[in-house]
Amino acid sequence: MAIGDLRGRSRNHHNRRERRGDRHYHVRVWWWGRACSTIAAASVLILAACGSGGEDGAVESVGVSSLDVAGGRLNALPSGPLFMRINHFTQAAAAQIGSKKHQPGFVYQIAGSQMMIIGADSATVSAGEGYFVPGIEHTHTNSGSTSNDWLFVALWPTDIRTQPNVSTAQVVFESEDIAPSTLQAGAYAETLQVVTIQPGGHTNVRTRSGLQVLFVLDGSLRARTDNATTVLGSNSGTYLAPNTRYQEIAADQKPVKLLDFIVTPVGQPFEQVAPAF
Repeated sequence: MAIGDLRGRSRNHHNRRERRGDRHYHVRVWWWGRACSTIAAASVLILAACGSGGEDGAVESVGVSSLDVAGGRLNALPSGPLFMRINHFTQAAAAQIGSKKHQPGFVYQIAGSQMMIIGADSATVSAGEGYFVPGIEHTHTNSGSTSNDWLFVALWPTDIRTQPNVSTAQVVFESEDIAPSTLQAGAYAETLQVVTIQPGGHTNVRTRSGLQVLFVLDGSLRARTDNATTVLGSNSGTYLAPNTRYQEIAADQKPVKLLDFIVTPVGQPFEQVAPAF
């Protein structure tokens, strides 16, 4: 398996979350072609359940499925304030984008395909797939006969805001600045999921130990936190600080499909169930 590759792990079954930090979520992440086995705490799942009531009054997920499309590891975060950005790219057939070393992050292929050369490795990324790109030089080549569309999702130092963006990129989401005090020192695991919520469906109410961005690819999402309820349409997103209590709810009469980008301190719970709102 090539650098950073983790493909197509579908989740769509019953699961009840551990509510305390004494059990650990488990996530398989890849970097430098090897599997790292744990983020310390139970599994990277957002999963579908049949009922709406759980233990101690918690709300279970209904009509939700998720797919782990990629994962990777950051041995350390950049110094200073950070922010999360999503760039959108469109490439004509056979067009190539060369990239120098920059922050690690994820490619998510919306349409078409691309061939990536990452150091001495290569990978083909097709529509609906993700790929973790480590911080080394690489290229993106449209390997199809028609134009493609893809996103690059990453955590960046804030001084990047003042620098020119890649000429072929369009910024479709940026978070607020994230203060260094929000983040602990040490290694982090990055996870990219595709989540689908059916009409009338919703996730459980939960918290996550890491930074998180929800970005809607198609449909309409209601993101509920203690402070606000935000309705997000296609190509819009929201940032969630660590340990935010939140719930994702389908806001329309058609399925909503979104990316869930999570940056979790290694050794901390990935996710814990929270009391209902």
